[in-house]
Amino acid sequence: LAELAMQQGRLRDAYKLYGEVLAEDPEDGEAYYARGAAKLGQGRWAEAQAAWTLGLERCPQHRGLVAEATKRGAYRADSASRAICAAPFDLQGIEFEAFLGGRCFVTS
Repeated sequence: LAELAMQQGRLRDAYKLYGEVLAEDPEDGEAYYARGAAKLGQGRWAEAQAAWTLGLERCPQHRGLVAEATKRGAYRADSASRAICAAPFDLQGIEFEAFLGGRCFVTS
Protein backbone atom coordinates (compact mmCIF):
# COMPACT_ATOMS: atom_id res chain seq x y z
CA LEU A 1 0.00 0.00 0.00
CA ALA A 2 2.83 2.39 0.81
CA GLU A 3 4.43 1.91 -2.60
CA LEU A 4 1.07 2.37 -4.32
CA ALA A 5 0.52 5.61 -2.41
CA MET A 6 3.93 6.85 -3.62
CA GLN A 7 3.13 5.92 -7.21
CA GLN A 8 -0.18 7.76 -6.98
CA GLY A 9 1.49 10.84 -5.54
CA ARG A 10 -0.22 10.51 -2.16
CA LEU A 11 2.98 11.42 -0.37
CA ARG A 12 1.54 12.07 3.09
CA ASP A 13 -0.21 8.70 3.04
CA ALA A 14 2.95 7.02 1.77
CA TYR A 15 5.02 8.56 4.57
CA LYS A 16 2.57 7.30 7.17
CA LEU A 17 2.34 3.83 5.63
CA TYR A 18 6.11 3.47 5.44
CA GLY A 19 6.14 4.39 9.12
CA GLU A 20 3.89 1.41 9.74
CA VAL A 21 6.34 -0.76 7.80
CA LEU A 22 9.14 0.48 10.06
CA ALA A 23 7.09 -0.27 13.16
CA GLU A 24 7.08 -3.90 12.02
CA ASP A 25 10.66 -3.95 10.73
CA PRO A 26 12.89 -1.11 12.00
CA GLU A 27 15.74 -2.33 9.79
CA ASP A 28 13.89 -1.82 6.47
CA GLY A 29 16.19 0.49 4.53
CA GLU A 30 13.77 0.86 1.64
CA ALA A 31 11.11 2.22 3.99
CA TYR A 32 13.50 4.87 5.36
CA TYR A 33 14.57 5.78 1.85
CA ALA A 34 10.96 6.03 0.66
CA ARG A 35 9.97 8.14 3.66
CA GLY A 36 12.73 10.56 2.76
CA ALA A 37 11.59 10.61 -0.86
CA ALA A 38 8.02 11.30 0.26
CA LYS A 39 9.15 14.28 2.33
CA LEU A 40 11.36 15.55 -0.49
CA GLY A 41 8.40 15.30 -2.85
CA GLN A 42 6.47 17.55 -0.48
CA GLY A 43 9.27 20.11 -0.55
CA ARG A 44 10.35 19.25 3.00
CA TRP A 45 14.08 18.91 2.40
CA ALA A 46 15.17 18.95 6.06
CA GLU A 47 12.66 16.25 6.98
CA ALA A 48 13.79 14.16 4.02
CA GLN A 49 17.39 14.45 5.19
CA ALA A 50 16.37 13.47 8.73
CA ALA A 51 14.60 10.35 7.43
CA TRP A 52 17.61 9.37 5.34
CA THR A 53 20.03 10.03 8.20
CA LEU A 54 18.04 7.86 10.60
CA GLY A 55 17.80 5.18 7.94
CA LEU A 56 21.55 5.22 7.38
CA GLU A 57 22.12 4.77 11.11
CA ARG A 58 19.85 1.72 11.09
CA CYS A 59 20.80 0.36 7.67
CA PRO A 60 24.36 1.49 6.88
CA GLN A 61 24.65 -0.77 3.81
CA HIS A 62 21.52 0.47 2.00
CA ARG A 63 22.70 1.81 -1.37
CA GLY A 64 20.15 4.60 -1.68
CA LEU A 65 20.76 5.87 1.83
CA VAL A 66 24.53 5.75 1.33
CA ALA A 67 24.14 7.65 -1.95
CA GLU A 68 22.08 10.38 -0.27
CA ALA A 69 24.65 10.73 2.51
CA THR A 70 27.45 10.92 -0.06
CA LYS A 71 25.65 13.63 -2.03
CA ARG A 72 24.95 15.56 1.15
CA GLY A 73 28.66 15.45 2.00
CA ALA A 74 29.59 16.69 -1.46
CA TYR A 75 27.24 19.65 -1.18
CA ARG A 76 28.95 20.71 2.04
CA ALA A 77 31.87 22.15 0.16
CA ASP A 78 33.32 25.14 1.93
CA SER A 79 32.28 28.61 0.84
CA ALA A 80 35.53 29.10 -1.07
CA SER A 81 34.58 26.29 -3.48
CA ARG A 82 32.74 27.25 -6.61
CA ALA A 83 30.78 25.01 -8.93
CA ILE A 84 32.21 25.11 -12.42
CA CYS A 85 30.19 23.50 -15.16
CA ALA A 86 31.58 23.11 -18.65
CA ALA A 87 29.67 22.49 -21.86
CA PRO A 88 28.53 20.40 -23.54
CA PHE A 89 25.42 19.50 -21.58
CA ASP A 90 23.44 16.57 -22.94
CA LEU A 91 21.09 15.64 -20.13
CA GLN A 92 19.22 13.10 -22.21
CA GLY A 93 22.37 11.05 -22.60
CA ILE A 94 23.61 12.29 -19.21
CA GLU A 95 26.91 13.35 -20.70
CA PHE A 96 28.40 16.45 -19.21
CA GLU A 97 31.38 17.72 -17.36
CA ALA A 98 30.82 19.25 -13.95
CA PHE A 99 33.18 19.83 -11.08
CA LEU A 100 32.36 20.58 -7.46
CA GLY A 101 35.37 20.30 -5.27
CA GLY A 102 36.57 17.46 -7.47
CA ARG A 103 33.30 15.55 -7.14
CA CYS A 104 30.36 15.13 -9.47
CA PHE A 105 27.08 13.32 -8.88
CA VAL A 106 24.41 12.43 -11.39
CA THR A 107 21.10 11.19 -10.07
CA SER A 108 18.21 9.79 -12.00
